[in-house]
Amino acid sequence: MITVTPSGEASHKLDSHEGEEWLYGMEGCIEIEYGNDVFVLHPGETIYYDSIVPHQVRAHDGQNMKFLACVYMPF
Repeated sequence: MITVTPSGEASHKLDSHEGEEWLYGMEGCIEIEYGNDVFVLHPGETIYYDSIVPHQVRAHDGQNMKFLACVYMPF
């Protein structure tokens, strides 16, 4: 379970790595930048994606957020 508060500086450094991610929104809205797309995840919604595509997860519209994350990374 991850809780994120919005940061004053918006960094748009995308990360990529082998594996897969599944996120479940619990509180607040989560903004996911994935490749050239941006998705907003509301409480009760999920997203699943391939982590090799450059991505970033951040708070949306200055809201605190809480989400459950399952991340698979092969070793």
